[in-house]
Amino acid sequence: MLSSSIATFVCNNIESQHAQKIHELVNAAQKKVISWGKIDTLHDSWSAAIHLLSMPFNKYELKKTLSLFERNFDNTELLNSKVFEKLVGNSDKIRAIKSIIMQVSQSDTTVLILGQSGTGKDIVASCIHQLSDRKSHQFVPINCGAIPGELIESELFGHEKGAFTGAMARRAGRFEMAKGGTLFLDEIGDMPLQMQVKLLRVIQDRKIERVGGNTTIDVDVRLIAATNKNLEQMVTKHKFREDLYYRLNVFPIELPSLSERKDDIPLIIDYHLDKIYERLKHRVLFTDQAISYLCDYQWPGNIRELQNFLERMVILYPDHVIDTNKLCLRCK
Repeated sequence: MLSSSIATFVCNNIESQHAQKIHELVNAAQKKVISWGKIDTLHDSWSAAIHLLSMPFNKYELKKTLSLFERNFDNTELLNSKVFEKLVGNSDKIRAIKSIIMQVSQSDTTVLILGQSGTGKDIVASCIHQLSDRKSHQFVPINCGAIPGELIESELFGHEKGAFTGAMARRAGRFEMAKGGTLFLDEIGDMPLQMQVKLLRVIQDRKIERVGGNTTIDVDVRLIAATNKNLEQMVTKHKFREDLYYRLNVFPIELPSLSERKDDIPLIIDYHLDKIYERLKHRVLFTDQAISYLCDYQWPGNIRELQNFLERMVILYPDHVIDTNKLCLRCK
């Protein structure tokens, strides 16, 4: 139901005598129509809230249109919700990413997030989880490139007591920890080939066995993977399994680099300066010339590089106004 919003509908070629019928049908659905008439007579500020309902129509068509409005209204609210707090920006590219996230989050489809290092792939994965039906369960990340090859199987699938030297007790793996929730496989391109075979089998069968065990355990997780590498090239060079690639690449989301959405840089700067102030109790201000310079910079390390730069500026010039002569983008 629309609690505090007003549904605005335009009825093409509507005759005035049908107005009462609209009111009756809409009131029955506990909605409110505030305007009808020709499109060119509407105020510009209503353009984003318009749905077309052509005459003649029946109550089922009206309910369908009302449902569409309600869903679009909810999506507009979500775009500005706290779920996307860390996904800062209002450019066309980032708004498109947010829209894609809202769509794919409503299913259990496997997602592959692609993008350069520092573009926020982990944030996108978290947003998908928070908007999904699995949000009440765990979001469990694992960096496949940060764990030695001989340990990653135990990390993912768990192990039994005595499975190897140092295994003093049974330990659940990330698949079990993420039961009912989302498992985020970060840096999937760095996973060893021999481990890729075992992961593929788990994705296919939705079952695991702990290292050193012989009991099959059903797993109920939503998989999201991410990488900054070109997996298609890695497949060609036999560095990544083709069958695993196609298992993961069901719904790809490619994130833009920071240099591709420069309009978002001032917003990102403000956001991270606020976060830095919470920790360091200092901040800086940039002149318009400095902001323009920062927007023109390429940021090869993307948002992570920008975040580190801002913290460096706050430490070097606490509570100062920073002009271009003080910018320290590549300190030595």
